[in-house]
Amino acid sequence: MPIFLQKTFTYPEGIRRLAVSQTAHGVSEKAFIVHTSSGRVAFLRRDLLDPRRPDVDAGAKPDPSLQLQPYHAHLVQVPTDVISYHLNVEAGEGNGGPTHQLISFATNMESTAEVFVTGLDLFYARFAPSTTYDMLPDEFQKQIVLLAAVAIAVAATVAHRMVVQKNIKTVWK
Repeated sequence: MPIFLQKTFTYPEGIRRLAVSQTAHGVSEKAFIVHTSSGRVAFLRRDLLDPRRPDVDAGAKPDPSLQLQPYHAHLVQVPTDVISYHLNVEAGEGNGGPTHQLISFATNMESTAEVFVTGLDLFYARFAPSTTYDMLPDEFQKQIVLLAAVAIAVAATVAHRMVVQKNIKTVWK
């Protein structure tokens, strides 16, 4: 018998549009992308909306195996989760109501997704719902990796020649 869980959340701004992030293979953590009434485009991590979050005010004990934050009804808009930074993306109002769209689509890298918002303005951004685990940082030492690969190739070639010469000597004895 399934167990149904429900929690109610409030967001500090009105939400015009809501979408779910898309990744190449669906392995990365999903995030909800929101276009707010003030024109900001932000994302909400899925774990913030998890109904299993323990309500410590009601006396629920947190389960350490789930690693969930305590439940609070009021969600906070984290400044680092605002995709549009300081820009306000205006939505269009047509004859039939809102004419803007909020679209998320996958990239070639699993850790990132792209978002496109249309309306009076056009807005495009790439963002990482979890972390960019499949990208190398800028300070990565590529030269050391290349040097190590060349050294391993030279060592393998020298070892192969030594083995071949040893086999030839043992055959001629």
